[in-house]
Amino acid sequence: MPLPPSGQISMAQIHAEFGRGYNLNAYRGTSHSTGTFPSGQISFADFHGKSNIPPLVVTYPPTADGQFYGYDYCGGTNTQVGQPTITGGTGVYSYSWTRISAPAGMIISQNDVQRPYFSAYYCNDGFVETWRVTVTSGSQSVYNDVSILLSYFMI
Repeated sequence: MPLPPSGQISMAQIHAEFGRGYNLNAYRGTSHSTGTFPSGQISFADFHGKSNIPPLVVTYPPTADGQFYGYDYCGGTNTQVGQPTITGGTGVYSYSWTRISAPAGMIISQNDVQRPYFSAYYCNDGFVETWRVTVTSGSQSVYNDVSILLSYFMI
């Protein structure tokens, strides 16, 4: 858990978060964001908001396409979003998908999984919706927007 963003911080709190000892000089290193400092004077205030948990970074492929082939003007189609790249955080992730653009005709298989399926039944050329996936790990959350294209083609 990150150290407090303001106020007093003790050496015991710093040690509990980073485990490098009870001397500020033990925190010399290369990464200021994780409580190590390459050079210069170190103070307790430098540790405000720092954490030993790496930043959460999530990247989904920007689009998912699905096509349905049928013999009439109405049909159903579905597609699954691509495999994301996820780094950092605690290693335990939760997902939440939310529609953020019209036409609001798609159905999501589950909104709390990494790679849901999207489907629709309609009588037109298809449509695109944008969905936002929020990924949470511990106290960190990030989001990606994914365009979902569902189209219908007569054969």
